[in-house]
Amino acid sequence: MASSPFADLPRIKIPRSGGLNHLERILGLLQDSGPLCSSDALFVSIDLEVSRDERSKLLQSSDRPLVKEYGVAILDTRDIGGCTDGIGLHQLISTRHYSTRPLERPRRPNRVAIRECIFAHTNQVDPYELPSIIAQSLCVRDAKAPSPRTCFRNIAIVGHSVKHDLRILQRLGIDILGIAPLLVILDTHNMARDVLGPTSTRLGSRAPISSFTLAAVLAEIGCSYDEAELHNAGNDATYTLFALLGLAVRSSLARTLNDAESAKLEDLIRTTAPANRHRLSPSLGTA
Repeated sequence: MASSPFADLPRIKIPRSGGLNHLERILGLLQDSGPLCSSDALFVSIDLEVSRDERSKLLQSSDRPLVKEYGVAILDTRDIGGCTDGIGLHQLISTRHYSTRPLERPRRPNRVAIRECIFAHTNQVDPYELPSIIAQSLCVRDAKAPSPRTCFRNIAIVGHSVKHDLRILQRLGIDILGIAPLLVILDTHNMARDVLGPTSTRLGSRAPISSFTLAAVLAEIGCSYDEAELHNAGNDATYTLFALLGLAVRSSLARTLNDAESAKLEDLIRTTAPANRHRLSPSLGTA
């Protein structure tokens, strides 16, 4: 029997429920004796656009897959709760978008145009440059450290069904587990199943949802978006952070919090709710 193409790669472990408890601890919404409470960290959301053929090759070959787009969106926990009126969550998120294919309009009517990244300029790069670019995007120096040249920020990698993308990065030769101080891997797809699905204990009077695509999760938490914006790596990475925080709010509103946790929740709601186009609905927390 042939061995798996992934047999030689380090195992990727994603916590139960997509890491929901870890997320709540990092945000200070769950202040128990568990790890990561109120961690000083960066949420680094990643997304890859890869053809179906390339994804299928992953199961059959150890060759490097061809990545069409890479998107990364970063949110600093130091900025959460520091918003003033008129500052939206999307202004706290730093997004970068890279494409290995030219941005051009389709010449034939049946060809699909490349979707535009609305959060960042698209950088055209050679496919062979991408692994180095991705590796650098995961290593963020701490400007506040005594020696910022040698001190990197703790990161929590975020994605929607993120394990697939992480496997691709491993195939590109990127040491996901050792390249930066990694606290946890968070998966908003699994998280949404736990918070919004039929077996959830956090639904209150709401009906569960049956689809857990990024679009379905954004719609359920009240985050405005245009469907034409999705399936662009930069947009998806950014919207995944919106989904992440929305799920944290929804989960925390469904349980009893102590005073410190309630204060953190108020900060988070204030961060995610200023009036602008890309916002979480003010009705996010109402039953």
